[in-house]
Amino acid sequence: MEELINPTYYLAEFSLKSRAHLYNLLHKMFEDAIHHFEFLTFNPVIKRYKPKVYQQERSFLTVQESWRLLRSCKGSWLEAPLWVSLFTGMRPCEVQALRWQRVDLPNRRIVISAIFKRSENRIQD
Repeated sequence: MEELINPTYYLAEFSLKSRAHLYNLLHKMFEDAIHHFEFLTFNPVIKRYKPKVYQQERSFLTVQESWRLLRSCKGSWLEAPLWVSLFTGMRPCEVQALRWQRVDLPNRRIVISAIFKRSENRIQD
């Protein structure tokens, strides 16, 4: 088990993020065994072995790239969602769940009250 969660060990089949997920699962499982079921007295998945996952710097479209994208989608079904996304900063799942009753044009306001859950193919309020 230590080989899976200790970042000093290298496992080619697991990414660093996968090892972090595995660590969190194991840590929670053993915490439940201690506190809810009283099977153990200590957690063998100790904090010092928690893998560090570093965030990659995100890249964004420049203003010129945004206008080029909008020009290339002119007249297609993507044009309206792209305009909304680019000029409001809404995420794709928020744009997909957007309804006209949540758009207040006179006050220049959009209320985000739902998201589209792609994994379940449904809108969640």
